[in-house]
Amino acid sequence: MKNVLKSMLFVAMGIIVAAGFTACSKDEVGPKDKTKKLVGPKPAKVVINVYEGHLHGYAGFHENGMYDGAKIFGAPQQFVFTMQNGKWVADAENPPYLYAMSYNKYQNTEAAVSHALDIKYYDAAGKLINGEFIENGKSDHYQHFFVVESQKAFPDFDKKLDNPGNHEFMRYDYVDPTPWNETIHSKKGHYNGLKDPLGFKGIMSFGYCRQTCNLNIMLMESHDKKNVRLKDLEFKDNNGNLVKSHLQVADWTPTQEQLSNEKWYPTITIPIMVYMDRDELGDGEEEITLDMKEEDVPAVYKRLINTLKSCFNKPYKEVLRELYYRLNGEPAPHNDSGFWF
Repeated sequence: MKNVLKSMLFVAMGIIVAAGFTACSKDEVGPKDKTKKLVGPKPAKVVINVYEGHLHGYAGFHENGMYDGAKIFGAPQQFVFTMQNGKWVADAENPPYLYAMSYNKYQNTEAAVSHALDIKYYDAAGKLINGEFIENGKSDHYQHFFVVESQKAFPDFDKKLDNPGNHEFMRYDYVDPTPWNETIHSKKGHYNGLKDPLGFKGIMSFGYCRQTCNLNIMLMESHDKKNVRLKDLEFKDNNGNLVKSHLQVADWTPTQEQLSNEKWYPTITIPIMVYMDRDELGDGEEEITLDMKEEDVPAVYKRLINTLKSCFNKPYKEVLRELYYRLNGEPAPHNDSGFWF
């Protein structure tokens, strides 16, 4: 009888020890160090690609092809940063701004002008390491936040013209297809931006224009499983109907508690210029010609011409040419080419 009890005791102890190892294996996935020292991946370089595009349903981002002859409107943009002495340092070849377009008429709808952000981290050897933040349950502890700072209006900003609907300045929608290295468009990935917001892939849109600001991209490493907060925001389809399954998004700004208690990678800062509103292009109802003198520009485009000259530091003739080809150039074919989520 003693041998039986002894055997049962050993079995019970074995089960307890095994359970302890099972529990630890889950916890070891995340950063449990309660100090402020980061324990996750150590990126040496980050590349952020920005694409202007449209939506095929919520989160179904597709890059716009550029119009023949246009060089500025809708051009893809890339921002590169390297880690130097514990800070992200912008590459000298980066654009002076992330140039963006608002669409106050259709903000918070499928028809809004969307800007995709695709963030890629690399180690010192040049290896892509996004998966090291995500795989094997690690995504529970990481989230990018997107904070607007130092917002300033252009001298010619007019709220009645540029923000008649009193919209919020910026909206960010986490997309983060799962698996992280597949796309929703290929049907190999699926949208996961509400349940597990990460911010490696997401969509920015702007409610009004003639503004500059700094966009602070902040990557949090949480001690325990991250707390995902939701923000109520309407989203409408192309017919103007509310999409009930997408009336909430993950909040893209951190709480004071997160700022104080969690661990943070160095902040990436990108200057943004929301230079115009899509509605200012109209439907091309007013004729523009390449040899048109500035004093002969139709009244509907005079304000826009002046804004574009200032924003891009270009002479009248170059701005006129850009506007002409955006209004009259052949649009790129709408096919499977270009960037998709």
